[in-house]
Amino acid sequence: MTHVLAFIAVERLLQDLTNISLLFGGKVILLCVDFRQVLPVVLKGSRSLTVASCLKKHKLWSKFIKLNLIKNMRTLETKRKFSNWLLEIGEGKSGDNVMLPDICYPAEQNPAKQLCGDLNLSAIMP
Repeated sequence: MTHVLAFIAVERLLQDLTNISLLFGGKVILLCVDFRQVLPVVLKGSRSLTVASCLKKHKLWSKFIKLNLIKNMRTLETKRKFSNWLLEIGEGKSGDNVMLPDICYPAEQNPAKQLCGDLNLSAIMP
């Protein structure tokens, strides 16, 4: 959600500091990007202005080498169904109405028991 002007400023700063006219002063810049997340915030900006402030819409984006991660290494096999559901929502495949799976609802509905259910309060209360 960083505004494209911030990337332009960093690029120019690195060129000035290194005195090299290559992109980002010849330094390697690593970005982890998921464009399904939040767009940059543009105060009182229209939808088109907000989208235009995104790095992906700037000519600088074409100079990046893009690598795609294809395997979710952080998801356990038991949670694979839930992670696939999240990806479908991010890609807009779930439609207009999204139904939360049962895993999103806690078995215990009492907030006090959710937070402190494992505490034995009778030991400290007379």
